[in-house]
Amino acid sequence: AEYMGPFLIGLLRMAAQGAAKTTFIDADTDFPKFRMVHPFGASCEVNLHGATVTSWKILDSELLYVSEKAIYAAGKAIRGGIPIVFPQFGPGKLPQHGFARNQKWTHGETTVNKSTGDITSTFILQDNEETRKVWDYKFELVLTIVLKPTNLSMQLQVTNKETEKEFDFTALFHSYFSITHIDQATVQGLQGVNYIDKVDEGKEKEQTAKTIKFSGEVDRVYINCSSN
Repeated sequence: AEYMGPFLIGLLRMAAQGAAKTTFIDADTDFPKFRMVHPFGASCEVNLHGATVTSWKILDSELLYVSEKAIYAAGKAIRGGIPIVFPQFGPGKLPQHGFARNQKWTHGETTVNKSTGDITSTFILQDNEETRKVWDYKFELVLTIVLKPTNLSMQLQVTNKETEKEFDFTALFHSYFSITHIDQATVQGLQGVNYIDKVDEGKEKEQTAKTIKFSGEVDRVYINCSSN
């Protein structure tokens, strides 16, 4: 995701404020967070519970939403930020949205681009006794996060560690963005795509407008979207 708000011009005119910084917060608790701070003021925090990004700031302006009712407990997903959905989206044979967002991940490695100050960190989840009880496959997930002055990039790599069997999966980032009002939010790139309107009794409709604007509750599932 990239932020192009009113702070952008001022941000690009600022001189770098020292070196990039990384640190663990609440390291001695069950919910440690890994914090990255870019020399130009951007920051993000990744809770190792689910490898959930719970904060992304540019010049102290928070761009993600985390519910005040979020529960930090084993087996519970953090309500807000950017939870990781894997290996199932929605309801099905597995728990809602799979289990990756409920598991304890490990921090891999962190590198800093000396010329730009951009920070790259990886986080890892491997199959364990708990995951194999509900999904009997060997796997490895590697989440790569890159923090730039106005951009937060996330990439999830899925590796099948089985030697003789394949598996199907669904994976996505279930992002919660913070906005001041819904009339300031728009979505593009879905014109001509059919969707299930969950607010209107699950009716299938076609997206006709190029730009989607919001004036009330919207809950839709777009079908066969292009990866572009």
